[in-house]
Amino acid sequence: MDFPKNRLKETLKAGRAAIGTFLNIPSPNLVEMIGYAGLDFVIIDFEHGRPDLETTENMVRACEVSGLTSIIRIPNYSDRGLYLHALDSGAMGVQIPMIDDAEMAEIAVRLAKYQPRGVRGLAGGRATRYGAIPLAQYVKQANEETMVIAQIETVEAAKNAEAIAAVDGVDLVFVGPTDLGQSMGLAGQLTHPDVLDLIDDITKRVLSRGKPVGCLTASVEVAAEQIKKGMQYLCVSAVPVYGHCKSLVQAIRRL
Repeated sequence: MDFPKNRLKETLKAGRAAIGTFLNIPSPNLVEMIGYAGLDFVIIDFEHGRPDLETTENMVRACEVSGLTSIIRIPNYSDRGLYLHALDSGAMGVQIPMIDDAEMAEIAVRLAKYQPRGVRGLAGGRATRYGAIPLAQYVKQANEETMVIAQIETVEAAKNAEAIAAVDGVDLVFVGPTDLGQSMGLAGQLTHPDVLDLIDDITKRVLSRGKPVGCLTASVEVAAEQIKKGMQYLCVSAVPVYGHCKSLVQAIRRL
C-alpha cells in the first residue's frame, strides 16, 4: 500500500485553480457534504475551532470518502504537538497563520516533515494505515505529499513575502485579507483600495518565486479577477446557512 497522492498538489502543479473552504465546525458529516458539493479541499480549522483527535480523524476520513484534500490550520507555528495531532490523523497538509518571516516558515516546514528535511516525530497509526505502509516508505512518501501552507496576514509578513515563499518546503502562500487589513489599521475593510493593492503586491512577489498563492473568494466575479492575477487556491464560504435562512424567512414573512 502507498501513502495517497496529494490531489491538491497535482492540481496546483498543473496550473489549475483549486476551490476549498475553511471549516471550524467539528462535523465529519458537514465535511462529507462539502466534498460531494464538488470542492477540492477543506481546511479543518484548529485556530478558530479545535476538534478532538477522534473527531479530527473522522473529518479526515470524510475528506477521503468524498474526494477532498484535507488541510489542517494550526494556530501556532512552533507547537510540535499540534503538528503531530494534525498530521498523524492522516491529513495531507498543514496551513499555518501569522507567518511573518522566513525563519518562522522554516520552523513550520521542519515540524511538518520527517528526516532528513525535518524533525517530525515518527509513529505508526492512522497516517501509516496502521502499519500497512512500511515506515521507511511512509516517511519518504509523506515528505513528498504533505503540504505546508504559510499564511501572510501582517504588514511585517508582506515585507517578507518573497523570503517566505522562497523557503524550501513551503508549497503555497495564503494571503489572509482579514488580519492583513487589521494589521494595516483597516479592520473589516476587506475591499479598501490599500488592502487590495497590498494583496496584489504580495501575489506578484510570491509568484515571482514560483509558488502558488491563495486568498478568500467572496464571489464569482472576485474569483475571476483572482485567477486572472495568478491565484490558484481559492477559499469560498461553505456554510452560508445563516444568509440563506434569513432571506427565505424574510420572503415568507412578506407573504
